[in-house]
Amino acid sequence: PADGGDRLKKLLATASAHLEAAGKAKTRSAALAEKDRARRLVSEALIASGGNDGLRERLDELNEDVLFSEEPLEGTSFLYTIQPGDRLWNLCYKTFPKEQGLKTEPGFLLWVNGLSDASRIREGQILKVPKEELSLYVVKSTRKLWVLLGGVYVREFDVGIGKNDKTPEGTFEIETKIEEPAWYYDGKKFPY
Repeated sequence: PADGGDRLKKLLATASAHLEAAGKAKTRSAALAEKDRARRLVSEALIASGGNDGLRERLDELNEDVLFSEEPLEGTSFLYTIQPGDRLWNLCYKTFPKEQGLKTEPGFLLWVNGLSDASRIREGQILKVPKEELSLYVVKSTRKLWVLLGGVYVREFDVGIGKNDKTPEGTFEIETKIEEPAWYYDGKKFPY
């Protein structure tokens, strides 16, 4: 069996072949599909490596081309035209689950579409909606949080963890999200 280094080399060689094919593709859609294949392989290599700055930077570039582009990628995203009365929260928690069988987060949808304010969506505006499941992965050793879409790396953020390795390991579901939360230490409240 191949060791981890051989596996990474194979993943990256295959990703390079897909990027080469993207450069030779006859259509934008075909090029995006090849870049997405490369993106998934590089993400697998990043996760297997535990985090490599060069791979992460390459993924940031590929995500800009694929995930954050205006064009949907067949099977992984679709375009939705804002209708009269649409609100982002209703789309994410009611309309898309009912019509598409998926639930996405309003903040993530804003991010993917380069928007900053949900109240600014307008009738006729076209949104790109990812179909894959959103998840988070915390790398405790480096205090980083990775946003994953369909198990593929999207972005990295710094994150605080418990003192003295008290942060539990496992799979958890986020029930409550608080923007800019206060935190408490030694009986004192510290605003965000």
